[in-house]
Amino acid sequence: MTNSKAVEYLQELGLTGELQEVDAGNVSQTYRVGEEHYLQFSESSPENLQRGILGLEKQQETDIPVPEIVYADLEEPVLVTKALPGESIATTNNEKVYAQAGKIMADIHEQEFDSYGLLKLENGELVPSGSANWERGFSELYHDFIRKGSNLLDDCKAAEIDRFMYERMTEIDEDPGRSLAHFDFHEDNLMHQNGEITGVLDWDMMRVVDPALEVIRAEHQFNREGKPAKAFRKGYESKREIEINPETEQLYRLTAEIGRLSELEYLQRTQDIKPENMDLEATIENIEEIIEPV
Repeated sequence: MTNSKAVEYLQELGLTGELQEVDAGNVSQTYRVGEEHYLQFSESSPENLQRGILGLEKQQETDIPVPEIVYADLEEPVLVTKALPGESIATTNNEKVYAQAGKIMADIHEQEFDSYGLLKLENGELVPSGSANWERGFSELYHDFIRKGSNLLDDCKAAEIDRFMYERMTEIDEDPGRSLAHFDFHEDNLMHQNGEITGVLDWDMMRVVDPALEVIRAEHQFNREGKPAKAFRKGYESKREIEINPETEQLYRLTAEIGRLSELEYLQRTQDIKPENMDLEATIENIEEIIEPV
């Protein structure tokens, strides 16, 4: 797909402004249109953008800062939103900003569903694709991560991780709470200006999980980037308690690292970006630290 498709959408929707392609890190094509709008469309993976559109529509009804929808079509699918002020929080180490990010995640987690799993489109609504049992839902999520991430591991290491995980899987609470999770809550999807979060972007990866899992995943990402993860956790806990035993937290930490492997494999497979040795080695070292017997 080329700019010609983006130009076609602009003409159909009556939008004007210079087109600038944005590397959004997902399977949709994203363009900034002048200074006021963003245009997003997808043919290769429409279900992701459909989920993102419905998720964003749901957040319009909350106090969570999200882009305002100007136009959305689920069938195409195509989405036009107003541009938000500010820049990625990757540009700051302000603890106030990261504490606010924690509070916003806590607000997202107040939205509850009846079962776990990746959200899917069903009769025009978003419903979880999994079950009411979190042990099963967590197992499915782990399996998806390790299936992709193991392409960057040797067979022995992948098998060792599998043994560690499944020997401890029964320690997972069957129903720790079924909360909506953004599940792509990283710096590039969080905007800030003047010490305040101005927007949470990219709702394509939403799923229903134990909320503690998403907190730990975000903490790992912030720690990896040298950001104030403690301020993030403190902000979250100022609004919502985290109930988790040490054994489960260990499994969630391991899942966060395997999820990182999955991200690196995705970049290599779809964008031909070879993982930097330091990043890959650090992730594998973190995994080994968790699964090595004390």
